[in-house]
Amino acid sequence: LYSVVRPDESMPQEQFRRYVPILSAKCFSEFLGTFFLVLTVCLNLITESPAVALSAASALMCMVYSLGDVSGAHFNPAVTAACVVRGKCSIGDALAFLFTQLSAGVLAGLLS
Repeated sequence: LYSVVRPDESMPQEQFRRYVPILSAKCFSEFLGTFFLVLTVCLNLITESPAVALSAASALMCMVYSLGDVSGAHFNPAVTAACVVRGKCSIGDALAFLFTQLSAGVLAGLLS
């Protein structure tokens, strides 16, 4: 999974400097981040954990640090919409991210 999201890690230095992630890598990054964030929250709610906020924040922090420079680490349709309004994300990428985020959230909810 890592090499799908981060193929730049195995590139020569010169190619690494010019690397821009392709849409499929960005969408997979959004899927992973959204999936683990929703899964974390759902499992905390199911087990009635008193640490929902702490574990959700920890999961989000880990996903942002590991995947943020691939896709921007939106992990939420509202964040994606805000990025489109600010001009930081194209409409095409935003639509792909929205579909990916909704799919990941539904799958995580079903698996929990």
